[in-house]
Amino acid sequence: MTKMQNSGHPHLNAIKAISMTLFVGFAAEAAQLPQPLTLEAALQYVRSDQHFELQASRYRIQQVEAEAENATSGNDLEVNVAGRLRQVGVSEAGDEDEDNDSKISLFVRKPLYDFGKSDTVDELGQLNADLERLQQLSLIEQRELSIAQKFFDVLNADNEYLRH
Repeated sequence: MTKMQNSGHPHLNAIKAISMTLFVGFAAEAAQLPQPLTLEAALQYVRSDQHFELQASRYRIQQVEAEAENATSGNDLEVNVAGRLRQVGVSEAGDEDEDNDSKISLFVRKPLYDFGKSDTVDELGQLNADLERLQQLSLIEQRELSIAQKFFDVLNADNEYLRH
């Protein structure tokens, strides 16, 4: 392994270490590829869970779905309970057993009609989730095209080399 020179910048050494780790990780993954590499074998990694863009896309889809559920719940039944325990002093003329001044309240809230707002919010949430799914499919297709382009670039380079 090569010795890293201390440049006086601790961040630079950390970046070098991370780069080396990523290189070793990619080299280990590349070692698992079949020889000779076919286009089908190269394309099997398009939907890999290890790819950061696909992970980010899946998280965005989960986030949009959660936001849609949260917006939908705004029209649900809401129940709140509030209470207060209190004991007060009783006058000499009063009954000693009646010193309780506690209170409990139950609040129930449910919008009866929202003039179509909840339907619109539901539809918006669904459309946002569909948009994220379509963007994920677009990302996968872009990755397929990129891998295929690079695969054929290598084949063309090999043909040029063999021709000369």
